[in-house]
Amino acid sequence: MGAALAHAILDFLQRTESEARGFLKSPTCSMTHTRGNPDIYCRFQELVLELELECRRALPGASGREEPFLFQVFRERLKTLGTGPALRDRLLRQQELLFQTRILLGLPPSVLVATQKKGGEITVACEEFFSFVNTELRNSCSRGCSLPYDITAHFFRGLLSTSLECNSPAQEVTAVLSSCQARCPVLFCSAVRWWQRLELVLCSQWKRLLGAPLPRGLQSLKDLQSSFNSFLSSEATSLPSNGTWVSAAFLHFTVQQHAEHEKRGEVLKRLGPKAEPFLVYVLFFSVMDFISAQVTPQEGMDVHKALEWSSRVLQCLAEQGAGWLAVFCPAGKGCRLYEVLRDAVSDQHVKMLPVAFYSLLFALDAEQLIREQTFLYVAVDMYTQLLQLFTEGTAALGPSEGERSLHVSRLGDPLMLIKRARQLLLCGIPQCPPESCSNLQEMLDLCGVLDPELKAALVRTGGDSLEEGLLLF
Repeated sequence: MGAALAHAILDFLQRTESEARGFLKSPTCSMTHTRGNPDIYCRFQELVLELELECRRALPGASGREEPFLFQVFRERLKTLGTGPALRDRLLRQQELLFQTRILLGLPPSVLVATQKKGGEITVACEEFFSFVNTELRNSCSRGCSLPYDITAHFFRGLLSTSLECNSPAQEVTAVLSSCQARCPVLFCSAVRWWQRLELVLCSQWKRLLGAPLPRGLQSLKDLQSSFNSFLSSEATSLPSNGTWVSAAFLHFTVQQHAEHEKRGEVLKRLGPKAEPFLVYVLFFSVMDFISAQVTPQEGMDVHKALEWSSRVLQCLAEQGAGWLAVFCPAGKGCRLYEVLRDAVSDQHVKMLPVAFYSLLFALDAEQLIREQTFLYVAVDMYTQLLQLFTEGTAALGPSEGERSLHVSRLGDPLMLIKRARQLLLCGIPQCPPESCSNLQEMLDLCGVLDPELKAALVRTGGDSLEEGLLLF
């Protein structure tokens, strides 16, 4: 019954709202927009609550858990739409996701979080929502590595409410936060980005529900935010916490929200010369914001300020070593932690990394960067991806017509960007250290037929390395 009604509501939304107005005019997950017939929503909410209570009552004597029917319905409907590159397919998928998220936001937060009996104890189970975020919502993010505030807050409110059914609510919340950081990084990044709004909501809810000290996981987030607020407002010269990506995310988002634009460079200087691993994470988040500012200017981000902040972070890193290249390394070639962070951003943002890479190079002294041993391979890989991005055109640059700004022409002159990138490589290849050609064959394979002249330049410079490799066979 619940699944049938969910299908009916989604079909109803598509008919009524698409006819009433173009859904692409406001591609957001907010529930403040037209919601169709309110009576249908009320009946649906009642049904979901009844089903949820039935599941809760049945749980003590049951083994395992039952998958929430809503996510089954969502998955079935999205599966029928496919994942083709055609514009029509992408539009239909985005519309379906928009309506599905609206339904979730109209239901009690606890619907997003299930419970299960494990080892004689009741625990929280978030696998279905994590999967929905990782496979679907992640690719609908317009701001790179964070979901909208409303769906983020909805999940965490549901987590706190559902944890009351567990034997140790505080421990369960902390365990879910730890799992979220590793298995659903985009949701955890969202919590960090919106923490200054989330903190009051979640702390008030926990106090109202239990009146006990905050779970260790929430207290840790609260302490990190407080530490970075103090760091920015004082003259401290040391990091307020360890160099994890979570701390870097707090610094980046706090700087964006509070630090005056003119003083952001001073913040980086105060971090000191031992902050390279930490700064690489900061560079990742700044690059994602730069890409977001490029492709979704309607979000209000200033592309020039985003580029300047990224450039400042990169400049600090370039003075310390080549660690920054890990942000742009191909999958499987870089640090596993950075690859985890890539799982926190949309596929579209990953595709746009070549644009960010060369935009940053042209904002700095490229000659200094060329001398790094691993630079050439990453630069060639980014260049070939840039060529492919341009040849694929709008199909590769935007998930929907509603994000027209993703068209390559909005990124400046794409041909000029490619021309400058090519010129930088042709002039820079002879200046690269011999060690740069240790994986020459891989670079030649990357070039393929895309740029024969660049391929020839690589052969001329790394010919000795290539001959040595051939002699081995």
